[in-house]
Amino acid sequence: MRRQVALGILVGLIAMGCLGCSMSDLICQRNREIKGCVKCSSDQECNGGNDEVGKVCYDDGVCGDDCRVKEDVCSEKQICNERGLCELKSCLDYPDVCEVGEKCDDGKCVKKFCNDDPDICEKNERCNDDGVCVRKSCLEDPDVCYASEKCDEAGKCIKKSCKEFPEVCMPTQRCNDEGKCIRIRCKDNPDICFDSEKCNDDGVCERKTCKDDAAVCLPSQKCNDMGECVAKNCKDDAAVCLPSQRCNDDGECVPKTCEDEPSICSASEVCKSGVCLRKSCTENEALCGEDNICLNGVCVSDDEEKTPIICDDAGVNYFWGDHFDLIDRILKSENSGFCDIYNDMQSVLATSGTV
Repeated sequence: MRRQVALGILVGLIAMGCLGCSMSDLICQRNREIKGCVKCSSDQECNGGNDEVGKVCYDDGVCGDDCRVKEDVCSEKQICNERGLCELKSCLDYPDVCEVGEKCDDGKCVKKFCNDDPDICEKNERCNDDGVCVRKSCLEDPDVCYASEKCDEAGKCIKKSCKEFPEVCMPTQRCNDEGKCIRIRCKDNPDICFDSEKCNDDGVCERKTCKDDAAVCLPSQKCNDMGECVAKNCKDDAAVCLPSQRCNDDGECVPKTCEDEPSICSASEVCKSGVCLRKSCTENEALCGEDNICLNGVCVSDDEEKTPIICDDAGVNYFWGDHFDLIDRILKSENSGFCDIYNDMQSVLATSGTV
């Protein structure tokens, strides 16, 4: 029998969607959705059947926090009552709770009507017998109509016809047979087109292309065959390039080299293959000073006690000072085709008695 009762309770819990919940969880909780929950009827039910405090049963049958115990439960427009429930403040005690456009009626904030406050209605409105703002009749007040409207016999503002009021059309418009303003065709009046427009064959103003007016393009642009403004290249206008650039064969601005403008190199440099290189003493003997001489582009000492030697790819050796008489002997020697200067030349110099 007990098993049958337990099985019945289990089936009931499954049907209520609360399998695994305690009995107290079946009571409806505020801010917590419980499928098939049971509404509370007392504060005790909200506290698990105990006499503890912390939860209270609200009038809608849902358990909520006791505002006497927990802070910040009630909103600014609510007050905590003796039962621990949050309830709306009475505007009789708290006039500020009512919003703009509301009034206090028997302690509750309700919407104002214009018969309570005429300022609710706009300038072109009036308050009817039901206290609702409605648009004024232009028969009562002609100023309620806009400049482009007129007042009809029924007191309604309707759009003016240009047949009656030609001034409603703009200078670029004319009045058609139906009394509507339509745009003037530029065939009838070419002046209606803007400076940036032209009159096409259909009598409609359309934007000019650079074929119609070259001034449409910027100074840095040119007009292509399609009548479009495109960027100039330096073949069209050399001024497109900066002073530090030149125009190549493809019409592109590229950096100048010293071959284009020698002044790019400094006084101590020489231009070789378009690149500024430091001058050697061959180009400027003053680099060696008074105590040196320039030998094959290199500054060397003029001191006889030193034996500066330079060897080229052919194995030809050069000497300076008082040893130039040895050049012929070296060139005619068996070793003239080699550049082993350190060994061969030392032996030659030793033989000549110079070392």
